[in-house]
Amino acid sequence: MQVVNQLESLKAYLDNHLPGSHVVLCEIKDDGWASWCPHPDGIVVGIDGKLYLNGVDVIHADRCDDWRLDEQGRLITRVRDELWSIGVNGNELLFKGSADSWMPYGGNLIVEIGDDLIMNSTELLYHGDFDDWCMSYEGIVIQIADQILLKGTEVLYDGDFDAWDMCPKGLVIETNGGLWLDGEQLLYDGAFDNWACTEHGFIIEVHNQFHFYLYPENAINS
Repeated sequence: MQVVNQLESLKAYLDNHLPGSHVVLCEIKDDGWASWCPHPDGIVVGIDGKLYLNGVDVIHADRCDDWRLDEQGRLITRVRDELWSIGVNGNELLFKGSADSWMPYGGNLIVEIGDDLIMNSTELLYHGDFDDWCMSYEGIVIQIADQILLKGTEVLYDGDFDAWDMCPKGLVIETNGGLWLDGEQLLYDGAFDNWACTEHGFIIEVHNQFHFYLYPENAINS
């Protein structure tokens, strides 16, 4: 895997650039990689059973069936029916059993089992029908048809969309070829293959390049 244009430090970039700025995190020059996820220092890319920070530094070399990162960069892996937290001081079994989906967030693990969304195997966050879900700073967010609802009750968005995600600034909607904050403020309008939100900005994947955009100043909550 050949990587070029690698940003030396995303944290340093965040400290020295204004809202709305944009930088290339890295460019992967072949099609051998399989998946990616945001990380506080850029992105983590999965290839041939290993996970690489920004496509270069190996952060996990053991094979797994699936993996996720939380917003702090904590790695959770799935091996058969077990979910493990991977740490420098050892690994911790977080969940064992059948799960339809799962997401680490804020030091917790949310697991989807049937119509239930359960945190840390004990706290029921939501029960009922849904098409998709995501955890946010304000609580669980549920998609039912064309509606996106905070905690399954408060309507955040009602209308057509292709995809959505939550960020600290609100709800990001993909529609009409662009990304919109709360469905109203245009964040990005251009070509992309995939995208994801982070704490400080959003990442655009286009033609094997990964671009990081700081949220615009008028999108920052006070």
